[in-house]
Amino acid sequence: MQGIWGGEQDSELESPIFTAVRQGQADLIPMICRAGGKVTETLSNGDTPLHVAARQGYKLCMQMLVKHGANVSTRNKDGRTCAHLACAGGHVEALKYLGEVGGRELLAQPDMDGFTCAHEAIKQGHVEALKYLGEVGGRELLAQPDMDGFTCAHLAGEGGHVEALKYLGEVGGRELLAQPDNQGRTCAHWASERGHVEALKYLGEVGGRELLALPDHEGWTCCYLASAGGHVEALKYLGEVGGRELLAQPDIDGRTCAHLSCGAGHVEALKYLGEVGGRELLAQPDNQGWTCAHLLSEGGHVEALKYLGKVGGRELLAQPGPQGRHCTNLASAGGHVEALKYLGKVG
Repeated sequence: MQGIWGGEQDSELESPIFTAVRQGQADLIPMICRAGGKVTETLSNGDTPLHVAARQGYKLCMQMLVKHGANVSTRNKDGRTCAHLACAGGHVEALKYLGEVGGRELLAQPDMDGFTCAHEAIKQGHVEALKYLGEVGGRELLAQPDMDGFTCAHLAGEGGHVEALKYLGEVGGRELLAQPDNQGRTCAHWASERGHVEALKYLGEVGGRELLALPDHEGWTCCYLASAGGHVEALKYLGEVGGRELLAQPDIDGRTCAHLSCGAGHVEALKYLGEVGGRELLAQPDNQGWTCAHLLSEGGHVEALKYLGKVGGRELLAQPGPQGRHCTNLASAGGHVEALKYLGKVG
């Protein structure tokens, strides 16, 4: 660590300029600078006083720091500018000031993960900040992907931020909402994985069945992700829109929604799928011969196994799987005593 007025500072031994900024004391900044303090000082994470001011939304401190030579484009060790931090906190006035000083170029600058200010704003559902960024940067900024192909729409879907999704739909239309990430997933996939029903309903209104039925690179649709998470209400909505055909659609490995719900023992999701798809769906094997019964036995999910037994009877539970293994073999290998007891009673 260098002297108290210059160079990199240890966060536990903060210099006066950082202390003043954290406390929002803009009037102390000129005095500190005259005494030798530097607006270019950094904390161990690379944050400058301007980063700290932006994170807290202290516009007056930001103005004073810029007046004394602070560079709004300076990045910390994660590649984030003060604009990223203002957006993360939803500090619209601070953001507008940075837009005036640094222009569109600053607001569109990505960090080391490809995150722009728009990504930061949407991650926390800061719609007003997002709208300002849309005014300055247009559709191009809002559609800019990060390193994983995530746009603002993906993050809005993942977070269930319906108002933000609606705004993005107004600006970018269906094309933006259907834009895939590097896994081939749209914002509808991410809303489904998190079980955000209202977000899904909006996406269904805008994109229809076609958007909700889009598979990712593994062949997973929204139904798969809702099933895997046990999000029954989301699954029911998808079933209303896409019907049995969508729920029974296999992925590239031949797995259906029913397989996915069984992997984690989601009984209510399984019951809904059984109501819509019947015994045929619940008995459907994947490409390797795994049925719902095999997955439930392997995981020791007794309540779900009992439901399968009720719907499909002994025949379904006795169906051999890969390498001729039966449900009893799989339950035994996993040490699932209660599952074994139930299977023994049925068989």
